[in-house]
Amino acid sequence: MASGSHRGQWLATAAIGVLALGTLTTGLAHTGGSSDPTIRTVNEVVTVPGGPTVPGTVRLATTLYLPVDTTSRHPAVIVSPGFGQTKASVATDARALAAHGYIALAWTMRGFDPGATDGGRIALDAPDTEVADLRHLIDHLAQRPDVVLDGPGDPRVGLVGGSYGGGVSLLGAALDDRVDAIVPVITWNSLESSLLPGDVFKAQYAAVFFSGATAGGCRQFAQRVCTTYQRIAQTGRATAADRALLRASSPGPLATRIKAPTLLIQGEDDTLFPLSESLATADALRTNGTPVHLAWVKGGHDAPFGSAGEARIRALTANWLDRWLGRDTAVSTGPVFRWDRSNGQPGTASSLPPLKASTTVALSGPQSATVSNPPGGRPASISSVPGAGALGGIAAGLGFDIPGQSASWQTPPLRETRELLGAGELKVHVSSTTGEAVLFAKVLDVAPDGSTKLPGGQVAPIRLTGVGGAGRDITLRLPTLAHVFPAGNRIRVAVATTDLGYAGPVSPASYQVSLLPATALTLPLVTLSGARGYGTLALVSGVLLAAALAVGAYIVLRRRRHPPDLGDDDVPPVVITGLAKSYADGFRAVDGVDLVVERGQVLGLLGPNGAGKTTTLRMLAGLIAPSAGEVRLFGRTVTSGAPVLSRVGLFIEGPGLLPHLTGMENLRLYWTSTAPSMEGSYVEEALDIAGLGSAVDRPVRTYSQGMRQRLAIAQAMLGRPDLLVLDEPTNGLDPPQIKEVREVLRAIAATGRTVLVSSHLLSEVEQTCSHVAVMSRGKMVAQGTVDELLADDGTVRVEVDDQARALAVLRRLAGVTDVVADDGALVVELGGTSRAAVVAALVEAGVAVLGVASRRRLEDVFLELLGAPA
Repeated sequence: MASGSHRGQWLATAAIGVLALGTLTTGLAHTGGSSDPTIRTVNEVVTVPGGPTVPGTVRLATTLYLPVDTTSRHPAVIVSPGFGQTKASVATDARALAAHGYIALAWTMRGFDPGATDGGRIALDAPDTEVADLRHLIDHLAQRPDVVLDGPGDPRVGLVGGSYGGGVSLLGAALDDRVDAIVPVITWNSLESSLLPGDVFKAQYAAVFFSGATAGGCRQFAQRVCTTYQRIAQTGRATAADRALLRASSPGPLATRIKAPTLLIQGEDDTLFPLSESLATADALRTNGTPVHLAWVKGGHDAPFGSAGEARIRALTANWLDRWLGRDTAVSTGPVFRWDRSNGQPGTASSLPPLKASTTVALSGPQSATVSNPPGGRPASISSVPGAGALGGIAAGLGFDIPGQSASWQTPPLRETRELLGAGELKVHVSSTTGEAVLFAKVLDVAPDGSTKLPGGQVAPIRLTGVGGAGRDITLRLPTLAHVFPAGNRIRVAVATTDLGYAGPVSPASYQVSLLPATALTLPLVTLSGARGYGTLALVSGVLLAAALAVGAYIVLRRRRHPPDLGDDDVPPVVITGLAKSYADGFRAVDGVDLVVERGQVLGLLGPNGAGKTTTLRMLAGLIAPSAGEVRLFGRTVTSGAPVLSRVGLFIEGPGLLPHLTGMENLRLYWTSTAPSMEGSYVEEALDIAGLGSAVDRPVRTYSQGMRQRLAIAQAMLGRPDLLVLDEPTNGLDPPQIKEVREVLRAIAATGRTVLVSSHLLSEVEQTCSHVAVMSRGKMVAQGTVDELLADDGTVRVEVDDQARALAVLRRLAGVTDVVADDGALVVELGGTSRAAVVAALVEAGVAVLGVASRRRLEDVFLELLGAPA
């Protein structure tokens, strides 16, 4: 008994730890804003009078965080804390919003005042309690002279919050049309479907909240809530009144009333409020015509987001508020749907999931299996543990589906990598000795060695009735997942009779579960090309990350630390042969290009706009496939996701940096999007070459364009790439900024790396590059060293200390056809004379030769090659 009691205490403590560490807040804080001493704070108590259903006054503790600018009005944002938290829990977020130009109001919701002096009780975000409190806070903001008003009593206001704070934000937007934008994070659509999914009580999580997450236990809750919990906890079943109470605190039934643009952020490791909750809300808002974006981020109630996840949430939230609260209506809010793939590669889409209709998936295994429900429902399978979501996957891998209590079927080894986005269905026939059954359906990823992974610890419970005697056919709705199944792995579906997190039947029973033929399993699977194994994708296209974070067209290849085949070091880093790219309309962007870049060269790829430079670089990076020919890097043919791409750093067309983060935070976000730490990034080396100094700790929004380009180059250099490919790194810069980037490129060249840089600024290439290749209309028209391209017109420019004497000497020199003075130097037409003879004659005559160079500039050569007049 003592052991069991200790275990229950540990479970509660683990969950409370997650709640108290702020993982449910928005994560908006950034370096600089979170500690800005110039942000003013005002502590206030807002009194909310009682109403007809909830008498008694409530006193809400609030803190206002005010921007530095006191001369103008500002939009406001109400930051609502998570369950068990106070206004202090979201202080960092609120301060960051104030530093960004918002008036931020943080508050402690009723029932969570540490001194229990607020006079209220927890009512689960009910409309007549917590939502009414929120509406009074909006009234309070409307009375402030420094808040932007859209009309009398109508402040321009956004709502943000995580979990419990996200729920009140959704309900507040539904019941108060003054709300202008909301960002609810890891919250619910329906408390009924969240706590009673499939009519099965989520007992473990509920116990954490009612017995451990508040100091007063159930006494901290409104009586109606406490009575409902106690009744369900004792019986495992909900009455009609219980369900009505949960529905009253659910945004789902009110979603048609939400008009405020909504960014929904949900955790992929969250068994309390799974992905299906956010998808239900998003579908309802889309049907309603409300602007809605959806983001699924690795982490949630069962696992921390981590620094990279928090940074993504921070950037998404800031851009959303800026766009819809009018601070920056031109800012991009990114794609409609973005998600974190389980292989480390971000995904984006222009529509909500499912992105593909479900298709039938063949299964093998027993046609029929007998499974039992043990007395008391114990021992039980383990899918997840509140506050320790990773344990679910470990438990499944160690066999925590109890023998005799589950049936499973699986696919043959997958021939291609497949991604599951959404929920599938499993059709079975079920009969029970008691006429009823509770089943838990799940999808597992089985590696070739037999080890298993339970994505997100997710299961889909269902309570069945009318399955006595011969039983009946059942369609089981599987969990909503975002998971990549690597080629060679199998997809397993399992049906268990118990789960540690739920209250199942306590009476022993036996169930017969039979797989229905042919169309038993359907899943919304998408094939991913060039992807094998967990996290072993060598290529991460930064354009996906940039689009997902709404920051522009910046592409960078992510270097993994352990790709299987990195190529050879005794061959040229780049060999392009017969490369071509054609499109459906017949346009040929690249036409038979051949190019070799040797180790240590700094090669400038020149050409007018539309010459095919960027298309060539995209094929070199494996981002698009060629129509003909091939690219070989370090001796290996390039395809999408080829491991050899791990040796390449690339950025294309301009930096896509997050303006609200510092330079260093941008670099950390980029690197840790596919790595657990900054180890192996060589970030200090990259920053030293980029030369940003202390500016790396400032928000990027304060950078000049030249500094942004330098930071982008540093980002491409993370991990010490052997080949650096830069597309138009000086595009859009003024002369001083161009000089900054030129110095960075020279510093890179000094390290011995191979660099391929495309540009249309010829003077920059001439001053920076050792070799040049010129493209025109998709074809390669010339290539060689800079000196070779400049040395073919028989004219040299000679700088001397005595022009008069030099003129006399050279005009007498045999073979020289003409000598003229030009801007402090002599231009000599050699005729049949060599450069060496010219220098020798001058030196012999006592004239000091200060310099000899080709008269032609690279611009002259370029125009000649393109057939234009110089």
